[in-house]
Amino acid sequence: MYSKIIFVFISSCMYVSDSAINLIVNPPFIEIGFTNSFTVDCTVSGDSGSTGVYVDSIIISRTDENSTDTFREMASIQAFIGHVVELSSENATVSGAINGTHLSYLRLTWTNPSFDRAGLYRCEATGVDAIGHRYNFESVAKVTVETPDVELFVMEMQALMRSVALTENYQSLAENRLISLERAKLSIFDISTTYKDSTYYLSYGYEYVQSYQSQETCQLYGGYLAEMDNIEEMTFIRSYIRGLTSKPYRTTILIGGTNEGHVGTWKSTDNNLTIGYTAFGRGYPAYPDSYPCLFLYSSVDWMMINYPCITNLGFPRFLCEMPFIER
Repeated sequence: MYSKIIFVFISSCMYVSDSAINLIVNPPFIEIGFTNSFTVDCTVSGDSGSTGVYVDSIIISRTDENSTDTFREMASIQAFIGHVVELSSENATVSGAINGTHLSYLRLTWTNPSFDRAGLYRCEATGVDAIGHRYNFESVAKVTVETPDVELFVMEMQALMRSVALTENYQSLAENRLISLERAKLSIFDISTTYKDSTYYLSYGYEYVQSYQSQETCQLYGGYLAEMDNIEEMTFIRSYIRGLTSKPYRTTILIGGTNEGHVGTWKSTDNNLTIGYTAFGRGYPAYPDSYPCLFLYSSVDWMMINYPCITNLGFPRFLCEMPFIER
């Protein structure tokens, strides 16, 4: 995937260069946990004719995913320096070369790229022709990030397990998929310290959450939607959420518990047993017939509220509880 845009500055003598600039991003989208390598590659072809353009600098810059206005320079190479200069700490492998009227390039490569690689990338190059006219060239490319499709992942794992008797490569295929799953974990969750015999995985924000899909995701990692058994566990979880570096302001966090089909009694999403402890914020529970799932809510200082089991309230998250299993 690449786009080609050529800007030619005009002086007293009009000249159109045969030079070209290509910016290639590979791949054009990043699937967190499954994309092993990501490369931004800018190449500039000089013109070796009698009035050729001599390329003398290349710069790669990027916006973030939410802005297309402000570009931040990432790396550059200039003829008079002769080597690549990293302009920001990007944890990338950077290479490049200026070859005058021949092919010049600047390349950045990331291993196991994260969600912050999304955005609009721009490559700018400058050059001068044999009679002193300056030329600027520019090319842009967009990169998006996709979180793993949990439902699709669950279906793939189920199909893989059903086919165990039909494939000799099941073990290696399953191991590779589990490695991908483990790698994706740190991109999907913030992970707490251990409390007694449990660790808590707090998802990053989504456009919406669904109770059954969130429960399936927790089960993939060996847990279930978190349940508070007593005030001590509730205090630990609230303290953990408040202490996050990336504070989830104005958001809801789905936990285990529903009164669907048994209004007035809150039962576990995991095993359908009655929940022994609830701690609702002021004004809750509300509309128990219509709001059947339990959440923690920032507006009541991370106390419990009830709300619909599918919601987009406040860029929602979900909280998994991972019990310690002795092996």
